[in-house]
Amino acid sequence: MSEKTPNLSSLPPELHLVILQELANLCNEDYAARPGMGAYASVCKSWQMFFEPLVFKHFTLAREDLSEFRQVTQDNRRRSLVRHIWLRLEEPSALQHSELGLEQYKWSQPYFTDIIWNLWTTISQWKVADLAEFGGQQGLTLELSSHKYFPTQEDTFIPREDYRAYSQSLGNDLSAAYKTVSKFYFNAPLYGWDLSTKAKRDLFCKGVRVDSKPLPQVEVVTGFFTRRAYTQNVRPEVLFLIFDSLPRARDIRIERWRHGLVACENEWRNGMQIDLPHHIPASLEKLAIFEEKGPRNGRFNLIPNDKLTEAVILSTLHLKHLFLCFFINGDEFFEKLSRSDMTQHVSGKGYQELTSLTLTSLRLKAKFDENWDMLTWRGGVVELLQMAATATKLMPKLRLMEIWNGGAENVSVFRYEANNDNKGQISWQSTQNCDPFEQEVIEAWEKVARDHGLSGLMIRPSTLLSGDFTYYGSIIPLLRSEKEVAHPLSVAQMR
Repeated sequence: MSEKTPNLSSLPPELHLVILQELANLCNEDYAARPGMGAYASVCKSWQMFFEPLVFKHFTLAREDLSEFRQVTQDNRRRSLVRHIWLRLEEPSALQHSELGLEQYKWSQPYFTDIIWNLWTTISQWKVADLAEFGGQQGLTLELSSHKYFPTQEDTFIPREDYRAYSQSLGNDLSAAYKTVSKFYFNAPLYGWDLSTKAKRDLFCKGVRVDSKPLPQVEVVTGFFTRRAYTQNVRPEVLFLIFDSLPRARDIRIERWRHGLVACENEWRNGMQIDLPHHIPASLEKLAIFEEKGPRNGRFNLIPNDKLTEAVILSTLHLKHLFLCFFINGDEFFEKLSRSDMTQHVSGKGYQELTSLTLTSLRLKAKFDENWDMLTWRGGVVELLQMAATATKLMPKLRLMEIWNGGAENVSVFRYEANNDNKGQISWQSTQNCDPFEQEVIEAWEKVARDHGLSGLMIRPSTLLSGDFTYYGSIIPLLRSEKEVAHPLSVAQMR
């Protein structure tokens, strides 16, 4: 028998595919090996067809990557493969300042404007009609993060860079990579006292400035989000420039940290309340905003939110899905919807398309101090559930509503949902041993079920919860909307 060395082309197609998949898995599991996937795509035509969709699916781009990105995405076939672009707005180091010849004080706005315009002018050339012959563009998601250069003395307080873990998770579509990542949340009172004013401003800051000139229209982008892994805010005016450039945006998710200084937070909220109604895309179907608190200061509670709540309502009446956690208070949301002056604004409209709504409410947060009283707290919960039921008259297609709050070892979750058997259901889960489903609450939600065309309402027995509810990462999995209120990897980082 003649001896022949087997080659890859002699293998059955099924075995060939197994080998390619093993190589891809190796690249995804080993961060250092990921750049090698691009080399595999150049071996031959069949390998190119297998590896290129994996290589081009996710892009992480900083300033120095933008020219090469433009070059490698010249043809429409490759453009059609791109599903996610993460643009990192990184503040240059002192050495880069010198190398780039940046001005000492006025470098920031033109520097970051150039980065954003570079990417936008590239992807604005990608046309949905041109990509149709390659299976069309199923939707490109754009992620934005801002990174400040921190001095050594502030390094203790900044979150650890999650670039590596996040990149691995994008390849595997799993949060397993985050099991070894240091958790980051900022709820310890110690931090609030230790941080200097400058450190608070640097860590939880306003974010970059860019020129106010309208950005080019980008029709291939259908999703936009920011993650809480990075503490800098995006200024309202920058958000609105981006929103205005996305005529086909369907899904926007904003995860943000409250500013470190009260005046800065007040300015940010004023910017949102004034202009938000004018910049939410008409194409938008889903909006999620998740806000976290940084350093503690009682004066944050003095910032008025009533106008912001009104602006949010008027901006989101056309949505199908709305998830607002700690950004506004659910109590004010429902109260505004029931007021006569607001009813006139939404009369004949309301939330006609809304199918899912998740809010947080201050009334659900138990405060274990000498002034806290269980009966008073329960009375507030009962009133909240009645207000929520009243508000649903403006939401004829609602299938899921969740109201929650928690942290510091306590949690409460109310849920209304329409089941597949055409019945409504309400449930209550809490670490507090109380049942808020009084007769008037049940009657209010029975009316909701009838108004929604359901055949009846089930009242599930209240569930007494126990466990470690130190922070939101252990609470969010209790929600039906857990994958919507925050990025799954953000939730993993909170645990």
